[in-house]
Amino acid sequence: MKITFKPDRYVVDELHVPKLQEHLYCIFDLEGTGILPDQESITQFGAMEYKRGEVRNSTFSTLSRASKPIPDAVAELTGISNADMMTAPAFAEAYRLFSSFVGEKILVTHAGYEYDLPILKRH
Repeated sequence: MKITFKPDRYVVDELHVPKLQEHLYCIFDLEGTGILPDQESITQFGAMEYKRGEVRNSTFSTLSRASKPIPDAVAELTGISNADMMTAPAFAEAYRLFSSFVGEKILVTHAGYEYDLPILKRH
């Protein structure tokens, strides 16, 4: 599969997903200490299962101890504070729990190529 970013869209070559509605998906989102994935630290993993046009009853959420302080504006936006980081699991443990929830599901995210995947790769 080859993904190319054009100014107004992504182009995906060689992608074939048979029986699209039959798959189990994991819709996920990450929170971080800011918006620059090459400089920020993940503070939370959130995810839910989805299949056949309906939300399933399985959700996942865990904090992840940031490696840098959370700016006040980000704390206000996300509701995640520096105090929360004191008891949050280390990234390795949070990622292990997230990966276990994901299993074989197909990952879906709204900011995957701009934020979520680059920050995960860096971590």
